[in-house]
Amino acid sequence: MSSFWDRPGGHNQYIAAVLASLSVFNFGVTIGWSAPSVFAVTDKKYYGFAVRLTEYGWACAMANLGCSLTMVPAAALANCIGRKLIMLLVVPPYIAGWVLTMYPFNMYLLMFSRLLQGLCAGCYTIIASVYCVEISQVEVKPYIGNFPLIFYYLGILYAYILGAFNNMRYLNYGCAVTPAVFLLTFVWMPESPVYYMLKNKKMKAIGSLQWLRGKHMDAAREYDDIMGAIERLRDNNKFSCQKLRRLASAKAIIICTIMVAFKNLCGSIAIIMYSTLMLDAADSQIFMDSKVSIIFIGISVLISTLISVHKFDSRRTLMIWSIIMVALNCALQSIYFQMKDNYVHSLQWLPIPSHFCA
Repeated sequence: MSSFWDRPGGHNQYIAAVLASLSVFNFGVTIGWSAPSVFAVTDKKYYGFAVRLTEYGWACAMANLGCSLTMVPAAALANCIGRKLIMLLVVPPYIAGWVLTMYPFNMYLLMFSRLLQGLCAGCYTIIASVYCVEISQVEVKPYIGNFPLIFYYLGILYAYILGAFNNMRYLNYGCAVTPAVFLLTFVWMPESPVYYMLKNKKMKAIGSLQWLRGKHMDAAREYDDIMGAIERLRDNNKFSCQKLRRLASAKAIIICTIMVAFKNLCGSIAIIMYSTLMLDAADSQIFMDSKVSIIFIGISVLISTLISVHKFDSRRTLMIWSIIMVALNCALQSIYFQMKDNYVHSLQWLPIPSHFCA
């Protein structure tokens, strides 16, 4: 694998990928905000208007709904105006969403602010991953391509830590500043060289590659290699409809669909968003407050993500173990809530370790 400092300027691709991944960090902050803010919102301590728990659940879900609405259009728009430009254009409405979250007049405005944040985050979820893959060398694509996923969980952990040691006002301020940090840093990064190639802008593509690889690298040669790959991909797309009819293609689509469905239906997102509420309902505060306990849940999720992006000999084995651990988490949670009324004192320690399994 290519080393971080093995050539002059070779680290620029890492810097660009990290700064691009700050956009997905924003989405992690949006999702992580839900857990530490639940009591301040529902107990009428901050906003000044009553929010029922059901309404709070809808407000939290608006972020995921908005994300699902813009992911596909954002991918198409990125091919029209560029990866970098669309990521920067989304920042002002994202900040506006956080301003509305800090100062909503009623419950509906709070729900709209969360929806607006989700709509912006949907653009980042797709485009940041594409950008990171396109700017990286072949040797490090598997690692740099996972930067957005890692920063997503870093954003969740950031929101957890802010909420644990600050009040609601500073939690909102700390979350609202992250899109501005992304804007002020990523604006100096180059556009994806692949986008320039798709638009037949050869000199700009070579210039982008030269900055990412360093002035001592042969950017023109890499340009020719990437353009050759693009031309082969275009030729293959002419027969994509026929290929989809093959049994192997159908089997791959079914497997990928099942994996994505399992990932989103296993309850991990719900655990992340409502972890404080779950720990409070479980009376699992024997060691520390539930807002502090969720920090350890965020750390465990981040560690498991770092493990998953490591290069394993068998991804299938890793998936099987992941399924087993998620099933174990659900089983332990179910057992605890069934038995906590009779054995609450002896089982108070169970909910937090069981969350680590997810």
